[in-house]
Amino acid sequence: MRNWFRYGPFARAVVGSLVVLSILLAVAYFACCTQAGKLAGAADGDKVVMAGQVVECFGDVGENCVYVLEDPSGSVYVTSDSGTPAPGTFVVVWGSTRETDAGRAMLVEHKRAGTF
Repeated sequence: MRNWFRYGPFARAVVGSLVVLSILLAVAYFACCTQAGKLAGAADGDKVVMAGQVVECFGDVGENCVYVLEDPSGSVYVTSDSGTPAPGTFVVVWGSTRETDAGRAMLVEHKRAGTF
């Protein structure tokens, strides 16, 4: 096994920076984003920000396309007027909550960023 310390201070600085960046991203995610598991208690019309991976899509373009967004706490259905992202992409969604007829919380997308 190679010792990566032998590559010098630059390699150590890059690895250290990546570790710090990963920690900061995790803290920002849990501090700023609503988790899917906590949407059930939200009132209709509450503004939320969610980040997660798209796992399933229904529809392609047009009004009321639906996709499933999954984060570590669960999954939520998201309706979109701007089409659906490809399954497997990571997106950040700004929107508002709405309760379905079945009593399940869903997210109405207002803005979406990312196809990471």
